[in-house]
Amino acid sequence: MVCSLQVGLHYTLLARTLVGSLAPKRGTARGGTVLHLRGSGFFNSWDLRCKFGSIQVNIAYVSEAEIRCFSPSRAHGESDMQVILSGRHVCDTSAYMFVA
Repeated sequence: MVCSLQVGLHYTLLARTLVGSLAPKRGTARGGTVLHLRGSGFFNSWDLRCKFGSIQVNIAYVSEAEIRCFSPSRAHGESDMQVILSGRHVCDTSAYMFVA
């Protein structure tokens, strides 16, 4: 939502971003699995990323209720996953499992 003040300034109010589901919750350690994150409050921004531990990948904005990203190549094992919008960490998701 974009609002205007009487003095001519513009500001943006952002809804709270929530991730309700991540699918699938596991994929190959070779990477390339399409991840569907569904929730609310997503917005199209200059800087959308998913973070798997220290590895960051770009996000594709689909709608206010869905974003997508590809899993990176990584050693097998569990990884915490975070969503970053406009350069700010906004929410954690459930863990993602990289399998051999």
